[in-house]
Amino acid sequence: TRKSVFLNGEANYSCAVVYADGSMEESEPVTVRVKESPLPPPSLTSVPSDTSIYLMWSHSDECFENCTFMYEVTWQQSGDGSNITTNERFCTIEGLTPGTSYEIEIRAYCKEEQSLRSEALSKKYETKPSNSAAGTG
Repeated sequence: TRKSVFLNGEANYSCAVVYADGSMEESEPVTVRVKESPLPPPSLTSVPSDTSIYLMWSHSDECFENCTFMYEVTWQQSGDGSNITTNERFCTIEGLTPGTSYEIEIRAYCKEEQSLRSEALSKKYETKPSNSAAGTG
């Protein structure tokens, strides 16, 4: 029988095998270090220009005390992607193509704990059309 168990990151665990006839065989003590992932940033605000997008987000996760959160920001357009890492809650993505839609993801992780990455906060944003493309009327 398979059984799923959710493990707490603050505990040690030992394992034992229980056979169908009820007999049990214990293993040597096993210590498992569980890595947790922080919550993703809950909101994301953008200010687009023709060749850049300024992003800012909020973030709080009480499960990680004394943690310097790092943020991995990834963006892509038609499969071409790039990323940056920052410890700030804002960044500017530069060198973008005017009037183009980009899928942007932000993942949080705890630098000291070397935690897993959070689930992604993912949104689609578009740069403004180039000023040179506007008619001169």
